[in-house]
Amino acid sequence: MKILKLFVSIICISFILSGCASIPEPSDEYQTLVVGIVTYQGKNYPSNYSGLNGNKAMGLEITIMEINNGKSYTMQTQANGFFFSYDIPEGIYRITRCYVKGPKGAFTWFTPVFSMDNRLEIVDGKVNNLGVRRWESDFVGENRNTSNEITFHREHERVRDLFQRKNKSSGWNQREWVDLGL
Repeated sequence: MKILKLFVSIICISFILSGCASIPEPSDEYQTLVVGIVTYQGKNYPSNYSGLNGNKAMGLEITIMEINNGKSYTMQTQANGFFFSYDIPEGIYRITRCYVKGPKGAFTWFTPVFSMDNRLEIVDGKVNNLGVRRWESDFVGENRNTSNEITFHREHERVRDLFQRKNKSSGWNQREWVDLGL
């Protein structure tokens, strides 16, 4: 029994580390896929928050909210910061939150993103590409003040290439890609 548990654990860890979570095939012509990449870089945090220093890509969360009805959707990054969701309906959205876990889950950090320039128009039946977003967090001062910045880079091709390389036979590759962002 212990050998079986060990084998299952190794398979699960390999799957998680590969960043190859399965993306279901589109179920109909109106189903939408949202994809993107988010990475985090933290610096100058004191030792008790040192888990927030350095670069992170896997396990980050990004939340978008539909502007008219307030409904939110959260996506979690895989290896390389890649995230996706296939259940977000058409509408106008904003990124409202990015989230990173601290050491052993003892400390969490998030930053709201309320810029009006942050409008994303998600279109049914297409692959909606948010491109690459880099989150930089710099601890500045003793009062736990931080300088947080999420920058958008027009690297839609990087997201598309990563998706197509990891999902060569996916039906999503036959869909039109829409590049979203500023």
